[in-house]
Amino acid sequence: KFIGPFTLQNGSATHKITLPMYVGSVRVMLIAAHGAQYGNAEKTVPVRSPLMVLPTLPRVIGTGEKVTLPVNVFALEDGVKNANVNVKVEGPLKIAGSDKTSVSFDKPGDKLVKFALDATGEGVAKVTVSAEGNGHKASETIEISVRNPNPATTNITRMMIGKGESKHFGFSPFTAGPEQWATLELASFPSVDYEGIFKFIKDYDYNCSEQIASRGITLLSIKDMLPDEKKQEAEKLIPDILQQLYQRQLGSGGFAYWPGSPDANSWVSSMAGQFMVMASQNGFNVSKGVLASWARFQKKAVQDYRANPEYPLWDFEQAYRLYTLALKGEAESGAMNRLKDSENLSMQAGWMLASTYAVAGKKNIAKDMVANLRTDFAEYPESGRTFGSSTRDKAVALETCVLIDDIPAAMDVAQEVSKAMSGGWYMPQETAFASKGMASLAGKVNTGNIEADVTQSGKVTPVKSPKSVTSLALDTQSGGADVKNNSGGVIYATLITSSVPEFGVKNDAHNNGINMTVTYTSSNGKALNPAEIAQGTDFTVTITVSNTSPMRDYTNLALTEVVPSGWEIFNDRLFGSGPSSSSYSYRDIRDDRVIWYFDLSRGRSKTFKVKMHAAYEGEFTLPSVKCEALYDAHVSANSASGTAKVTAQ
Repeated sequence: KFIGPFTLQNGSATHKITLPMYVGSVRVMLIAAHGAQYGNAEKTVPVRSPLMVLPTLPRVIGTGEKVTLPVNVFALEDGVKNANVNVKVEGPLKIAGSDKTSVSFDKPGDKLVKFALDATGEGVAKVTVSAEGNGHKASETIEISVRNPNPATTNITRMMIGKGESKHFGFSPFTAGPEQWATLELASFPSVDYEGIFKFIKDYDYNCSEQIASRGITLLSIKDMLPDEKKQEAEKLIPDILQQLYQRQLGSGGFAYWPGSPDANSWVSSMAGQFMVMASQNGFNVSKGVLASWARFQKKAVQDYRANPEYPLWDFEQAYRLYTLALKGEAESGAMNRLKDSENLSMQAGWMLASTYAVAGKKNIAKDMVANLRTDFAEYPESGRTFGSSTRDKAVALETCVLIDDIPAAMDVAQEVSKAMSGGWYMPQETAFASKGMASLAGKVNTGNIEADVTQSGKVTPVKSPKSVTSLALDTQSGGADVKNNSGGVIYATLITSSVPEFGVKNDAHNNGINMTVTYTSSNGKALNPAEIAQGTDFTVTITVSNTSPMRDYTNLALTEVVPSGWEIFNDRLFGSGPSSSSYSYRDIRDDRVIWYFDLSRGRSKTFKVKMHAAYEGEFTLPSVKCEALYDAHVSANSASGTAKVTAQ
């Protein structure tokens, strides 16, 4: 605590300072000065009261888990011989057993008492421990987040409903909650599931600069398609995403893929700029200095560009740079013309450059360019420098068609994009460009009101909206809904459900394209069973990932180790040690997980280790260890989930 400065006239002054529950000592330091006169004093002061309590809990606990609450009771004066201790809980926790106990002291010191707690739901719980003895009282309150350790599962059902037709959407009933909901989206054109994408983007775990920019572009594109409550939630996320990106900007004005990287990434820099320009156009406060520095970087990169046949889609990167500058109102016409006239312009670069001309107000040139372009993009053997996929490229073409007012062609491409993104798995790059294209189309499509009757459990809810996209929250207990189209044309209906498996539901191990093994060893090298570890044990988790593909090198893999509530991560970075980073591009250590990002050549394996400490007695969920390719849904593996019990010492 820093207090002051104060002005002291003749005499003396007293300052009272309230400290949190703490046993030990503090150093009090005073510095005084007046003109050329000065002085200082310091003193170490014990901090204690006759009776104190110190309870401890994990940072988080999972629904259905059991945890033992240890409470240190301190009697620091001879007069305190006995103390009564009790615990109260609020929220999704309950006390298993007695809520009170007593302790005796024959001399000043401390005693440990324990209470058993069960997590019964989700939300924030409060645990208050109080003690009373010899007329002295002490209490302490801990807030703890209770969450379901199982990830939410999203299911998507799409149907096209003709004029006057009715269709039935069914799902298994479940209890509504923060992560459990059902929504029906109705659109007048083949669209994407905006609320499903919003949930995916909001909960997305990984945070390279490409994914941060993708999240920002997506949120700006879909926010007006969301219900008011979720729209406000989306808008609150955007300033934080801007701040995260600012920290990735280099002195050159470009943006690094990972924090600490010395080099700017061309594609990421363009995405970051697009997001910042869009945010500014949407009324968000964007740093003028960051944006100006980025624009200088882009213009230099535009002028330095030379065609290079050794790098596939090198021209696509240039076209994207030009697009972002045009979006900012600083189109580079000379460079645009040079790229347009270059030989062997790729299809992707052609569509993006056409968008650039359209944004710059030259729609006729854009229309001439797309006349000979197709949308049958080939799949990428790997994501490459542009983090691409055929779906992302189709989304680029979709926006181009909208920008040149070719709505029939845009509707055809929208159908392809919508179908490609109907599997419930998304890639941030795809969500960014698809959401942007769909939002542009929604602004141009004018098919009249959406009118429908939605029936759940015999209750009819009429829906009437002048927008091209509207949504309705469904009763999660209803088990489904019937939708009748009363509009003048076709309605594209999408049911999105988000539900969380109950505690105790186990994930089976699986692998596709990669193999993964997970082992646990004590500090003396002996094997441990994670299902039961003694409290206080230090141990190491070793994860080995192998590329089983005979043909492919994998890039941009993410390995995630989520820690049971009763374990703690030993962060070796705090002690200036730790494994070499040569095996990974970036390591992200958080309170409850460690994520490694790395590449893996065919036929090769990499091993990752993290030290753990069994800190809290109880019975907890052992989450699956997961490894997946960030830009390829077909490459993934996870270990089986289970139970992690920490036993008393």
